[in-house]
Formats: sequence, structure tokens, C-alpha cells
Amino acid sequence: MIDTCNRNPATAAIRLLLLAATLLLSPLTAVDAADVFKGKTVYESYCAGCHGPSGRGEMPGTPNFTRGQQLIRPDLSLFAAISTGKNAMPGFRGILTENEMLDVITYIRTFY
Repeated sequence: MIDTCNRNPATAAIRLLLLAATLLLSPLTAVDAADVFKGKTVYESYCAGCHGPSGRGEMPGTPNFTRGQQLIRPDLSLFAAISTGKNAMPGFRGILTENEMLDVITYIRTFY
């Protein structure tokens, strides 16, 4: 039986190190964080034509990202809008990868 109430600091430190090593060495725990620099490249290619290079909105009805109103939404909400489209904006599912959409979300958050 494992003693879960062991208060020995040395034992706790060893357990913590073993857990950290397991997590660091496990390929299944690796997660790619969104990349703001890749997001800028994708934004400039696919989004800036309507949303403007600075996110202010070049066309009527496009959100002004510099005001932050659209950016206070959760990433999942922004992801859904990019993926399926909203109003005049087409959906980008099948055009952009999921990671590219997340990169764009990270980038547009820098406007506010």
C-alpha cells in the first residue's frame, strides 16, 4: 500500500522530480503554443484586406480590434467565427489549419 500521508520532504521532492521527468519525457504531453509571429504572417495574407493591417477594420461592418470589444471573447468563440465565418466574412475551415487560426487569434490580441 502506498503511504499518501508521508510527510518526509526528501520523499516528496523525489516524487516531484519523478513526476516532472515523466511529463518532460512524454511525447504525449507536448502542446504547441500559439505563435504570434506565424499569426502575423497568416493575418497579413488572409485577414488584413478586410480587417486592415492594424486591425482597425477597412470595410464597413468589420470589427475594430484596437478597441478590444471583439477581443474580450474567449478563444473558442473567436475560433468558431474564423472557422465557420461570420456576417460577410467567409469561414476559413479547410483553408487554414487549426494551429494557424489559433496563431491569428494570438496575433489579433496584440492590437488591443
